[in-house]
Order: sequence, then C-alpha cells, then structure tokens
Amino acid sequence: MSAYLVLVLLLLPGSRPADPPLQSELVRVVIAASGPAACQRYADTLAEQQRQLHAEALRRTSGRVLSSCTPLKPAEPAASTTEATS
Repeated sequence: MSAYLVLVLLLLPGSRPADPPLQSELVRVVIAASGPAACQRYADTLAEQQRQLHAEALRRTSGRVLSSCTPLKPAEPAASTTEATS
C-alpha cells in the first residue's frame, strides 16, 4: 500500500473569457491505496459526491469539479544529533 494525496477542486469560469478560472478546494485527504488506479477511483467517487452536492451552483455557473490523486513520497528520516560530553 502506498500513500496518496487526493484533491477535489471546484473550478468556476472567470468573469471574462481571458480571466483564469477561480478554484476552490473542496476535499483534501491522504489515503492508503494499492495503486494509482485504486486511488483515482476513490478520487472520482469523492468528486461525484461533490458534483451532486453543488449541482445547482455548477449548473448556474458552468463550473466543474475535478479530482486528482498524487503519490506521496515517504518522509526522510530526520538527521539525528548527538552531543559529546566531557
């Protein structure tokens, strides 16, 4: 099992065509999954739940809900320090 960061974002179009989309983080969770495909399936399930929850706002604004799954690197061990006493 590996650790993954799952993000679900709400993207709303800018007020003008040249404006970048506005984004808001809806879900951020760290999970353990057997691989990238299993993680993405979970991320897609969370995204669908958010689409249903925000359906009216998405319809009015032509917004989108996107999900991503990013593998997390294991933490490197902290350097240990020892003091010599004399």
